[in-house]
Amino acid sequence: MLKSLAESVLPEIDSSDSHFGTLNFEKVKKALFLLELISTNPRKLVKNNSTPIFCFYGTQDTLLGLEKKQKRFDYEENFKTQFNNIKFFKSDADHFYSGQLETLNNQIIRLSGHD
Repeated sequence: MLKSLAESVLPEIDSSDSHFGTLNFEKVKKALFLLELISTNPRKLVKNNSTPIFCFYGTQDTLLGLEKKQKRFDYEENFKTQFNNIKFFKSDADHFYSGQLETLNNQIIRLSGHD
């Protein structure tokens, strides 16, 4: 389920049963991941819900190639095919929001209405 979702929104990322991009599945805490997945069913939760999905990404993300305008356009379009209620928030940041986590956290808090 998650593999097909990941492949549909990020088709250019090399993946197999043992990895997704540079993420080696051997390093994932599988029991915790499965518990969270089973208890929330994230795709069903957001697919048929009117609550917006917030997608934050950095325009300097060289890992996903998002420093290129066309890649950003394709990235957003791929997600829109899966989630019609998605809202994108771009920042001048890299893939890991290096040095900008406080700014990202503040933006999320403002959007959630808990400021």
